[in-house]
Amino acid sequence: MPDYDFSFDLNYTIDDQLFLTQDQGLSDEVYRMLKGLTGRQKEIIYLRFIHEMSFDEISEIMEINIQSARNLLARSMEKLRKEAILAIILFFI
Repeated sequence: MPDYDFSFDLNYTIDDQLFLTQDQGLSDEVYRMLKGLTGRQKEIIYLRFIHEMSFDEISEIMEINIQSARNLLARSMEKLRKEAILAIILFFI
């Protein structure tokens, strides 16, 4: 096959750059919020939302009963909600 030189030029508009900057800021904020969770809280969020596992499956993997899994997820999500609300309030101050 002949040796071709394909140039790849990507031009960003200011809207694209703003979106990328906002997206990185959002990723940083989500990372900061998740960092505040315990290992078990991170694990249950990962299993439930990334792997879309049922509470039966989660309870087996984490070796807890189903109700404990539900409670742990509820507490984890509540903590994330509080962090998100705080971030929104701080944004407007």
